[in-house]
Amino acid sequence: MINKILDEPKLKLNDIIKLSIGPVAHGGHFISRHNGQVIFVRHAITDEIAIVKITSIGSKIAFGDAIKILKPSKDRVIAPCKYSFPGLCGGCDFQHISIATQLKLKKLVVEEQFKRIADIKINPEILNAGIVSGLHWRTHLDFAISKN
Repeated sequence: MINKILDEPKLKLNDIIKLSIGPVAHGGHFISRHNGQVIFVRHAITDEIAIVKITSIGSKIAFGDAIKILKPSKDRVIAPCKYSFPGLCGGCDFQHISIATQLKLKKLVVEEQFKRIADIKINPEILNAGIVSGLHWRTHLDFAISKN
Protein backbone atom coordinates (compact mmCIF):
# COMPACT_ATOMS: atom_id res chain seq x y z
CA MET A 1 0.00 0.00 0.00
CA ILE A 2 1.21 3.49 -0.78
CA ASN A 3 1.38 5.41 2.48
CA LYS A 4 3.31 8.49 1.44
CA ILE A 5 4.48 9.82 -1.90
CA LEU A 6 7.84 11.50 -1.39
CA ASP A 7 8.77 14.95 -2.64
CA GLU A 8 12.12 15.12 -0.83
CA PRO A 9 15.21 16.13 -2.83
CA LYS A 10 17.43 13.14 -2.00
CA LEU A 11 16.08 9.75 -3.10
CA LYS A 12 16.64 6.62 -1.05
CA LEU A 13 16.23 2.94 -1.89
CA ASN A 14 12.56 1.86 -1.77
CA ASP A 15 11.24 5.44 -1.84
CA ILE A 16 7.90 5.79 -3.60
CA ILE A 17 7.39 8.83 -5.82
CA LYS A 18 4.96 10.11 -8.44
CA LEU A 19 6.53 10.67 -11.87
CA SER A 20 5.65 11.80 -15.34
CA ILE A 21 7.23 9.23 -17.67
CA GLY A 22 9.50 10.58 -20.39
CA PRO A 23 11.15 9.11 -23.50
CA VAL A 24 12.25 5.51 -24.00
CA ALA A 25 15.83 4.53 -23.18
CA HIS A 26 17.95 1.43 -23.75
CA GLY A 27 17.23 -1.68 -21.68
CA GLY A 28 13.47 -1.42 -21.35
CA HIS A 29 13.60 1.80 -19.34
CA PHE A 30 11.94 5.15 -19.75
CA ILE A 31 13.59 8.38 -18.62
CA SER A 32 12.02 10.50 -15.89
CA ARG A 33 13.27 13.16 -13.51
CA HIS A 34 12.62 13.88 -9.86
CA ASN A 35 14.03 17.10 -8.36
CA GLY A 36 16.60 17.19 -11.17
CA GLN A 37 17.75 13.59 -10.73
CA VAL A 38 17.45 11.21 -13.69
CA ILE A 39 15.45 8.07 -12.99
CA PHE A 40 15.24 5.13 -15.39
CA VAL A 41 11.80 3.55 -14.97
CA ARG A 42 10.64 0.09 -16.04
CA HIS A 43 7.04 -1.09 -16.53
CA ALA A 44 5.93 2.32 -17.79
CA ILE A 45 5.33 4.09 -21.13
CA THR A 46 6.10 7.62 -22.33
CA ASP A 47 3.51 10.21 -21.20
CA GLU A 48 2.10 8.05 -18.41
CA ILE A 49 1.83 9.28 -14.84
CA ALA A 50 3.02 6.58 -12.45
CA ILE A 51 3.79 5.77 -8.86
CA VAL A 52 7.38 4.52 -8.93
CA LYS A 53 9.34 2.53 -6.35
CA ILE A 54 13.08 3.27 -6.36
CA THR A 55 14.98 -0.01 -6.82
CA SER A 56 18.58 1.20 -7.18
CA ILE A 57 20.50 4.45 -6.70
CA GLY A 58 23.82 5.38 -8.26
CA SER A 59 25.92 8.50 -7.94
CA LYS A 60 24.11 10.28 -10.78
CA ILE A 61 21.06 8.20 -11.67
CA ALA A 62 18.42 6.07 -10.04
CA PHE A 63 16.30 3.16 -11.23
CA GLY A 64 12.72 2.37 -10.40
CA ASP A 65 9.68 0.26 -11.22
CA ALA A 66 6.27 1.71 -12.00
CA ILE A 67 4.13 -0.01 -9.38
CA LYS A 68 0.89 1.85 -10.12
CA ILE A 69 -0.20 3.67 -13.27
CA LEU A 70 -2.30 6.75 -12.54
CA LYS A 71 -2.66 7.91 -16.16
CA PRO A 72 -2.21 4.97 -18.58
CA SER A 73 -1.04 5.27 -22.16
CA LYS A 74 -3.39 4.31 -24.98
CA ASP A 75 -0.63 1.87 -25.97
CA ARG A 76 -0.74 -0.05 -22.67
CA VAL A 77 -1.94 -3.66 -22.86
CA ILE A 78 -2.23 -6.48 -20.34
CA ALA A 79 1.09 -8.32 -20.27
CA PRO A 80 0.58 -11.90 -21.48
CA CYS A 81 3.27 -13.27 -19.16
CA LYS A 82 2.27 -13.66 -15.52
CA TYR A 83 5.87 -12.84 -14.48
CA SER A 84 6.14 -9.56 -16.40
CA PHE A 85 5.57 -7.28 -13.42
CA PRO A 86 7.69 -5.28 -10.96
CA GLY A 87 9.73 -7.50 -8.67
CA LEU A 88 9.39 -10.57 -10.89
CA CYS A 89 11.20 -11.62 -14.09
CA GLY A 90 13.32 -8.99 -15.82
CA GLY A 91 13.21 -10.52 -19.29
CA CYS A 92 9.93 -9.07 -20.55
CA ASP A 93 10.73 -5.38 -20.97
CA PHE A 94 7.86 -4.27 -23.21
CA GLN A 95 5.08 -6.84 -22.71
CA HIS A 96 2.82 -4.14 -21.28
CA ILE A 97 3.04 -2.22 -24.60
CA SER A 98 1.18 -2.98 -27.85
CA ILE A 99 3.30 -4.76 -30.47
CA ALA A 100 3.04 -1.85 -32.96
CA THR A 101 4.25 0.61 -30.34
CA GLN A 102 7.03 -1.77 -29.25
CA LEU A 103 8.43 -1.66 -32.79
CA LYS A 104 8.32 2.15 -32.83
CA LEU A 105 10.04 2.37 -29.45
CA LYS A 106 12.76 -0.09 -30.45
CA LYS A 107 13.45 1.98 -33.57
CA LEU A 108 13.78 5.12 -31.42
CA VAL A 109 16.25 3.34 -29.12
CA VAL A 110 18.43 2.20 -32.04
CA GLU A 111 18.39 5.69 -33.59
CA GLU A 112 19.24 7.35 -30.27
CA GLN A 113 22.09 4.94 -29.50
CA PHE A 114 23.74 5.49 -32.89
CA LYS A 115 23.35 9.28 -32.55
CA ARG A 116 24.53 9.51 -28.93
CA ILE A 117 27.40 7.03 -29.08
CA ALA A 118 28.67 7.35 -32.66
CA ASP A 119 27.14 10.67 -33.79
CA ILE A 120 25.61 8.83 -36.75
CA LYS A 121 22.07 9.60 -37.89
CA ILE A 122 20.29 6.47 -39.12
CA ASN A 123 16.73 5.55 -40.06
CA PRO A 124 16.51 1.78 -39.49
CA GLU A 125 13.66 -0.39 -40.63
CA ILE A 126 12.41 -2.45 -37.71
CA LEU A 127 10.61 -5.60 -38.77
CA ASN A 128 8.23 -7.74 -36.77
CA ALA A 129 9.36 -11.37 -36.66
CA GLY A 130 5.87 -12.34 -37.74
CA ILE A 131 4.69 -13.53 -34.36
CA VAL A 132 1.52 -11.66 -33.47
CA SER A 133 1.77 -12.19 -29.71
CA GLY A 134 5.41 -11.11 -29.51
CA LEU A 135 6.16 -14.20 -27.42
CA HIS A 136 8.33 -17.30 -27.91
CA TRP A 137 11.14 -15.72 -29.90
CA ARG A 138 14.21 -13.68 -29.20
CA THR A 139 16.72 -11.92 -31.42
CA HIS A 140 20.33 -11.53 -30.41
CA LEU A 141 23.23 -10.30 -32.52
CA ASP A 142 26.96 -10.59 -31.98
CA PHE A 143 29.49 -8.75 -34.11
CA ALA A 144 33.15 -9.45 -34.69
CA ILE A 145 35.42 -6.69 -35.96
CA SER A 146 38.78 -7.28 -37.58
CA LYS A 147 41.35 -5.15 -39.41
CA ASN A 148 39.96 -6.57 -42.67
